[in-house]
Amino acid sequence: MITILCDLDDTLIPNAYSYFQPQLNMAGIIIMDLGYQSPNPETIIGRATKLQVEEIARVGFIAKHNFPLSYVDVYKQLCEEIGRVPNIKVESAIFMAGIKYFLQNYIVYPGVLDTLYKLKTQQKYPLQMIIVTRGDNDVQQYKIDNTELGQYFEHIEIVATKNKQTYLDIITKYNLQPENTIMIGDSLRNDIIPALEAGLYCVQVSAEDATDWEKSLGAISVSEDYKHRFYSIKNFTEIIDYLDKKFVPHTVGC
Repeated sequence: MITILCDLDDTLIPNAYSYFQPQLNMAGIIIMDLGYQSPNPETIIGRATKLQVEEIARVGFIAKHNFPLSYVDVYKQLCEEIGRVPNIKVESAIFMAGIKYFLQNYIVYPGVLDTLYKLKTQQKYPLQMIIVTRGDNDVQQYKIDNTELGQYFEHIEIVATKNKQTYLDIITKYNLQPENTIMIGDSLRNDIIPALEAGLYCVQVSAEDATDWEKSLGAISVSEDYKHRFYSIKNFTEIIDYLDKKFVPHTVGC
């Protein structure tokens, strides 16, 4: 049995872009309240992003309420800096503008649904697919339900963190064979390196809009010891060619 473990955010669905509009909305509320005493949107977003990066470094992901709360905190900081008392109604408006992010309609990358359908219906080798996604359980499940991706996967694992032990636990839970298990994801830090450490094969899907988070947490790369189990593709649709080369026997002509 071949098993694909597949990341969700910035692998199957573009996630980074969906932060842009609520960030602008929350920054706009702060600017409207503080007026000429407010910094520009870029500064507000930068300060909130710094708080979010600290949260990612601490717990591994941005919890559902901590995304809008980062902007509430920035608003409070700015009020303190200019000698104003924060307006509780403004705090509430900021929070509601941010929490709407989690209730939007999500999209999948072009070609993902066709590729998943082809994988699901192929007859070349026995295959099971498992989503392994990190984050708030309610938020991640909403994304899966909203995009109807769940129909292509036998199991869904929503985890609080992704490290070597996470993948070892999944291997044990589903009685997987590491040599026949491939982790597909965009993040070297969360999807690839720990899965390689657990003995799995890994395929990185490039996600240029997600690389800033990786860089903000420090440089990371694949060790030479793992390069024989690591492969990189630019588009999720290329995974079929990779699997065919790895698992489909080739007949050599005479």
